[in-house]
Amino acid sequence: MKRLLTITILSFLIMLAIGNSVNAQRHFRRDFCDSGRKGMMKNIENLRLLKLLEVLDLNDEQNDLFISAFSKFRRDSRLIREKVESEIAFLAEYMKQAGRSDDVILEKVDSIVVMKENLEKERTKFFEKIKDILTAEQLGKMMVFQERFERELLEQVRGFRAPKPPGMPDPNISPKPQPSPDFPKIDN
Repeated sequence: MKRLLTITILSFLIMLAIGNSVNAQRHFRRDFCDSGRKGMMKNIENLRLLKLLEVLDLNDEQNDLFISAFSKFRRDSRLIREKVESEIAFLAEYMKQAGRSDDVILEKVDSIVVMKENLEKERTKFFEKIKDILTAEQLGKMMVFQERFERELLEQVRGFRAPKPPGMPDPNISPKPQPSPDFPKIDN
């Protein structure tokens, strides 16, 4: 019963988010800013969680523990990613300035690297925690789901690009170099 209630609530939230997203598309240019992207990312993460819960088929106890662990991981990861984005934005602006200091650049680069390592540590902690919650089969299903979800999401994003005319090569794929033919030389 709790699981059904949780899925119903998540479905409602996703439907609400999709409705807001559809409404926001009317004002695409105005809303295509950081807050719009953050809202879209939140919608994608909610969709991911909903689909993941369907795939895992958790019992009530697992459901509560998993959602708690997933929410904590998502919250902690989001905070780290926001800090990384802030540092990258600072670095991008700093790189435009004249008289840049290599020490400042290296300090920011090191800071970004450490934050990304912290993000991976959070991911590792999350997986260690859910190993105690999920069965081996559920853990395997989750890993397959995560990889496929991200790959399909990337394919969908690529699909939003303008269609190329028939017979034209995809500009995102670099052509393979063709070997030049070895013609015999003609002596004069």
